[in-house]
Amino acid sequence: MDIKRITANDNDLESLAPYTKITGAWLVGGSDAATADIYDALTVTGTPKFSLKAAINTVSSYLYFGEQGISFKTGISVGLTGTGMILFLVIK
Repeated sequence: MDIKRITANDNDLESLAPYTKITGAWLVGGSDAATADIYDALTVTGTPKFSLKAAINTVSSYLYFGEQGISFKTGISVGLTGTGMILFLVIK
């Protein structure tokens, strides 16, 4: 298990190829509202598997999927919007 910290500078992050499950995620808003879309894909395309939203300067989204987590068959890719936001993914 690992915690991946993703900032707005990592927008359209490349696939997190070695990881196949997310067990938790939380989003911290920055200087404007933030959105994180998480895809079961090698790139940020298609329909997100799940999304998080956060207001300005708040932790307003947190998801915990339990020890089993959510499985990803193709890969984990993340699309971000917002300024100064931080997304944390608990992955394995």
